[in-house]
Amino acid sequence: MTFTGTFQITDWQEQVEQLFDDGAKLSVATVQQTYTGAIEGSSTVRYQLYYHKNGNAVFHGFETIHVIDNNQPHTLVIKHDGQFENGIASSVFTVIDSHNNQTLLGKTGRFTSMAGGKAAYELS
Repeated sequence: MTFTGTFQITDWQEQVEQLFDDGAKLSVATVQQTYTGAIEGSSTVRYQLYYHKNGNAVFHGFETIHVIDNNQPHTLVIKHDGQFENGIASSVFTVIDSHNNQTLLGKTGRFTSMAGGKAAYELS
């Protein structure tokens, strides 16, 4: 079974931790999102990002998604590995913990950003 939908970034707080002489930088971001589609809920994700001097970046992070499914609360923890190139963010991810719904544990997916702080996701 494949789960698809979109998420909307509702808040992005990023802080630079280290600047390099060539213009590259390391930063951390805490991001709030809302999910629609097969997954309905809200999440917090914490990314660590390395920006190349050209503005492209690679990142990894952990996301906690709070979902209500059939009137039951579920919490998913997702591990991200992604990149930001030419204005488009994308990530491959794995569900590393799934409270109250073990069927999602170990599932993998991806997202690709769209305009307006939205992204399309797929989980299978």
